[in-house]
Amino acid sequence: MEMTKRACPFESDVGRQLKVHVGQKEVNSGVLKEKQMQSVYDRTMNLLREGAKTMALNTSADDIKLNTSNIKCNSVDATKLKQTFLNNMLQIETTGTESQNFAVALCGCCRIIDSQSQCNRCDQILCTTCLTECADCLGSFCQNCSLLIYDNDERSLCLDCYR
Repeated sequence: MEMTKRACPFESDVGRQLKVHVGQKEVNSGVLKEKQMQSVYDRTMNLLREGAKTMALNTSADDIKLNTSNIKCNSVDATKLKQTFLNNMLQIETTGTESQNFAVALCGCCRIIDSQSQCNRCDQILCTTCLTECADCLGSFCQNCSLLIYDNDERSLCLDCYR
């Protein structure tokens, strides 16, 4: 008489146990993802700020060295190419001449001021993101000349309208 094997009572509770190699790549994309992405974001923002400051100080293009030894170029028909230029408002144009000497103004938040936006009270020139619009008189004001009022909702008032 042959006896059958008894079934394992723990089979449904325990999954397969396998050895799994967890490398640095898996850790960076899993557990440390937020920390790694924050460090990439911080490094990128620092590079952008330094580049904006360098351009503001009118560093010549001769100081910048590029490694072009590994770049492979494909031949392209020259009639399809267009030369682009920056005008005095820092906008890209396809016609015109290159503007060599133009002043680049930076706002306190390290943004290039692209238009002549200024505070209506103190005449400080700022970028459009640093200016807030008064809810009453609809003028543009800097953070020193405006107040945020929290009534039923959040609104901005200039110092003249607040009085």
